[in-house]
Amino acid sequence: MGSGQGLPRMQELTFTAQGSSLVVTLTPNVLAHFEANAQRGGRSEAGGQLFGTFPAPNIMKVEKATGPVSAYRRFWNRIILNQRADQREINAEFEKGLHYLGDWHTHPATIPTPSPMDYQTFQSRFQKSTHELHAMLMVIVGTNPFPGGLWVGLQNNSISTKLVLPYS
Repeated sequence: MGSGQGLPRMQELTFTAQGSSLVVTLTPNVLAHFEANAQRGGRSEAGGQLFGTFPAPNIMKVEKATGPVSAYRRFWNRIILNQRADQREINAEFEKGLHYLGDWHTHPATIPTPSPMDYQTFQSRFQKSTHELHAMLMVIVGTNPFPGGLWVGLQNNSISTKLVLPYS
């Protein structure tokens, strides 16, 4: 399924932070990339980076998901990203007009939730990255159909916030 061929065309999904005007939109090609890399059938964990634009001050539009790349070390329950490969990708996508927004990875669970290690990793990535974001996006892809098979959230220096579909 690697290229997403044969999959039905997915609609974009829009998430919000409760009590906030922030809107995060995942485009159909990003959702197809997640679906193609979902951790089913004993596959190793997959992951990568999220890139996009800011059509308005309170809107984050995720237009591209990358990875996994060959420089990552992948296991059934863990993925080790490669900082150099990630930075090269960030630089290349920025030249194309896309901003680094955060990261995604898979879990072999129907309805994914972040592990304690996920929260620690997300917070560390936010703190160590040079950026102008108020929070970074984090997505965990499970095995259920979307949107139920997605965990979407934001991370800043200290707080993780789960995003929700506006009418769920």
